Parts: sequence; structure tokens; C-alpha cells
Amino acid sequence: MFRASRLLLAIFFATLPIHTAFAACNEYTAHVVARAFLFNNFLNLDEMSDLLNQNKVLFLPGGSALRCMQSLGIKLTQAGLNAYDPKALERAYRTGGPPEMAEQVARKINSGSANLNAMGQEFLWLAEVLPAAVQGNAQPYLSTKPLSRPMTHQQAYNVLMPMIIQTLGPQFKPLYLAEFEKQMPLPENQIALMAIMYGD
Repeated sequence: MFRASRLLLAIFFATLPIHTAFAACNEYTAHVVARAFLFNNFLNLDEMSDLLNQNKVLFLPGGSALRCMQSLGIKLTQAGLNAYDPKALERAYRTGGPPEMAEQVARKINSGSANLNAMGQEFLWLAEVLPAAVQGNAQPYLSTKPLSRPMTHQQAYNVLMPMIIQTLGPQFKPLYLAEFEKQMPLPENQIALMAIMYGD
């Protein structure tokens, strides 16, 4: 389950000015955007389809959900760049630990930056592909991906779903969705707060 860590939120809040005069990222739209992000991350494609159908006008070209995703994606990506430490590897070598661990330490130092950038890229990608999906063409959504993802949704379904079904059985989805809905409010509220405070 996606959880925005306290460190990730702290970095984000510290690097961006608060935006109070927001139009696209109102409270309702911010929660729709947050749910879309979470459904996308956990391959809840049926739930994503329902969300789009219930909020079609928000995802049509020029819709407030798309504008909210675009503005938040840009700001998250910029926050990630601002948080990046180009001297992380040098600092890791100076810690006195085993030299072979330096790269791992450097990656950990910059993990907050990488997470913010990946989240921003995902929002920007969603803003590009969801207008077609809400109008009945899911191919861009299923067959493309942001740079931060190793595979498209189509590839993930072809590779991962047979493994999950073989391991957990075909009855796993209702149990998974029930647990997802139980755990969802916290990350949804965190992402919605980001959108309300910093989206346009």
C-alpha cells in the first residue's frame, strides 16, 4: 500500500510555497485525483474505470482533475529536483562505512528526491492518458507508462496477475479490495492535502 512517508511530506512542504488561491484543485477534485493516483498504483483498473465514469467532466480535456494533476505533477517533480543531493555518494564514502555500501547509502540519501520525482511524473502521465480513457480509448493508459515505472499496466497484468492468481487463488481480489479500501483513507487524505495546498 502506498504510504506518503513523513520525510517525503516534509521535503515537499519545505520546498514549495503554499498556494491558497486554487481553482482546479478544490477539495472534491483533490480527492478524485488522489483516488485516481492510488487506483493506478495498485492496478485497480475496474475501480479506476468507475471513478472516471462517475467524474467524466473532470477528466475531459481542460477538466479540473487534469489541470490539478498537471500543476501538482510539475511541482512535485521540481521539489524532487530541489531535494536531490548531487554529493550523496561523496557523503556516503565519508561516513566511514564499508566502501561497497556507499552506493546503497547514496541511494537512500536521495530516496526522498526520487520518490517525489516519480510521483510527479506519474501525475503528469495520468493527465496525458486519462482524457482518452474517459472517452472510451484505454490504450494509451494501458500501453504506455511514466519513465519511473518498469512496465505498462498491460505488461503488469500479463506478467503479475497469473502469478498472483496461482499463489493466492482467484478469490484474492475481493479480499484485496476490502483491505485496499480499509487502508486507503490515510494516503488519500495526504495526497489530497498536497493537491489542495500546492495545486493550481
